[in-house]
Amino acid sequence: MVDFISSGIRLGQMCDLSRDVVAGLPVISMLGDCEVFIENYRGILEYSSEYLKVSTKIGNIRVSGSNLVIYHMNQDEILLRGRIGKVSLKGEADEKDT
Repeated sequence: MVDFISSGIRLGQMCDLSRDVVAGLPVISMLGDCEVFIENYRGILEYSSEYLKVSTKIGNIRVSGSNLVIYHMNQDEILLRGRIGKVSLKGEADEKDT
């Protein structure tokens, strides 16, 4: 999978395209400790007011905190608001080990 992603990134650079768009990689943006915006996710695996786990092309993104609310969501992006405590990315290989 890494070779496919690398090829997509190189192609994007030659065509002056954004790497995340070409390779479908997740983009995580944070606003302080109150908002997380995730682009290029595949689906929600777990969700509660204290925890969100979404799948992506390269593994799972986990967000923990308190008073978490999905404020906006569509097939490509999700906006989570609340008190963000931790954001982590766990690769597919790591997921199988746990």
